[in-house]
Amino acid sequence: MPHLSRFCTVFLFVVFLAIACTREAAPTLSPCSRIVSTAPNLTELFFELGIGSRLVGVTRYCSWPPETRDIPKIGGWYDPSAEAIAALKPDTLFHLPEQQQVADAVKKTGTTPVALPGKTIEDVLEAARLIGAHCHIERTADRFAARFLADMERATVTGKTTEPRVLVVVGRSPETGPVGTLFVAGKDSFHGALLSRAGAVNACDLPLPYPRISAEGVIAMNPDVIIELHADENAPALSPDDWKRLEAVTAVKNGRIHRLTGDRFFIPGPRIPLILEELSRLIYPDAAEKP
Repeated sequence: MPHLSRFCTVFLFVVFLAIACTREAAPTLSPCSRIVSTAPNLTELFFELGIGSRLVGVTRYCSWPPETRDIPKIGGWYDPSAEAIAALKPDTLFHLPEQQQVADAVKKTGTTPVALPGKTIEDVLEAARLIGAHCHIERTADRFAARFLADMERATVTGKTTEPRVLVVVGRSPETGPVGTLFVAGKDSFHGALLSRAGAVNACDLPLPYPRISAEGVIAMNPDVIIELHADENAPALSPDDWKRLEAVTAVKNGRIHRLTGDRFFIPGPRIPLILEELSRLIYPDAAEKP
C-alpha cells in the first residue's frame, strides 16, 4: 500500500481502501513453486505429497509416476548437470547429501538447494517432513507420514517362531565361478531392514550396504531363500542351471529362488510398503493373512 501523507484526511484514506479492495490481488508465487529433484525417491515423494506439478526438472532415472516422463531431464543420479538445472530457472533444488557439488554450483545461480536424506526407511519420513516445512505443506506431510507408518505396520510380519535366512541379490558381475560375483543386500541396506520387517533373517550379516560375494560366500551363508532383484525386466538373470551348481545351498535344494523386477525395488521412497508386501509374500507364500 502506498505511503499516505500525514496530511491525508480520514475520508481519503477510506476511499483509498475501498478502491484497493475492489482491485484484483496480484498473484504471488507459492514457496518452492519451481522445483528440481535429483533423485527418483525424492521425485516420488513430491507426487505423493500432491506437489508433483511444481517439478520443472527430474533425472533420467525418474520414471514413477508416469507423469515424470514428460518433465525435462537434468541428467542422472551420478551426473546431474548444473547447466541444465540453471536453464530451467528453478527456485529450489532438492538433492541428496551425496550431490552437494551440483548443489553448490546451482546455488551460485540464485537457486536454493535443500539436502534431503534418502537411504533408509526412516529417511522417507524425514524427507517428507523437510519437504513439508520448505514448501509450507506441513499438514499434508503429516498425513503422508501417518499413512506410510500404517501401511508399514500392516505389511510387517510378526509372530513367526522360525525365521528363514534370506539372501537378496541386487546385481551380478558375470566373472569366473558358478554364479560370478554377486552384489547382495548387507546389514546396513534398506533391503536388510525390510527383511527384518518381513519376518526373515538377512543371510548376509556383513556391516556394509551392498557387499560383493562369490559362490563360496553364498555357500557359507547358506540361505533358505534367495531373491534376485532386477530393475529391468529384460535384464539377464541367473538361470536355474546356474544356481544348480550351488546344490549345497538350502535355497537351491528346495527350489526357493525367486526373481522380482522393477526399479521400485531399488528406490527407498514412498513405495517401500509395497516392496515389503511383495518380499513377505515370497518368503511366506502359504500365509493367507498376516499372523
